[in-house]
This record gives sequence, C-alpha cells and structure tokens, in this order.
Amino acid sequence: MCIHFNFDLKKAAQSLNCLAKKSGGRINKMKAIKLIYFADRYYLRKYGRPVANDEYVAMGYGPVGSKTKDIAENTSFLDTIETDIINN
Repeated sequence: MCIHFNFDLKKAAQSLNCLAKKSGGRINKMKAIKLIYFADRYYLRKYGRPVANDEYVAMGYGPVGSKTKDIAENTSFLDTIETDIINN
C-alpha cells in the first residue's frame, strides 16, 4: 500500500518564511531546507502525515525536499502562479 500526499505550496512557503523570521529575518538556505525536513519527519512520526507533503531526494548533504528547494532557490521550475504565491 502506497500513500501519496499532494504538495502544499503555501505551507512550504510559510514554513520557510517562519524559519527566516525566527532567525532574525535571514536564514541559510541549506539550514532552512534541513529544518523543514526534520519538521516533516517529526510530524510524520507523531501524527502520521507530513507538514509540507514534499518529495524527498537523496543529495550530497542528505535528504532534501525537492519542491521546497525550488522555492528556496526561486528556480525557473516554478510557474508564474507559484512565483506570485511565494512572493506574497
């Protein structure tokens, strides 16, 4: 049995924004992505569902949420609607 969750762009963007605010307005991109990973992991263990519902991939410094990374880097993979949501 495989369970898939839909990625929640607003939750991921709000999570990144919250982490930046708590660290004085700016945060290292890698630190923010890792903190969201650990938050997802904790929430999944405690409540049985992740926070941002991201898809994680293995990278050189450990697991990274692929879409959260795109948001943090503001990459060209995001369409105009997603970019407007992130900028707001």
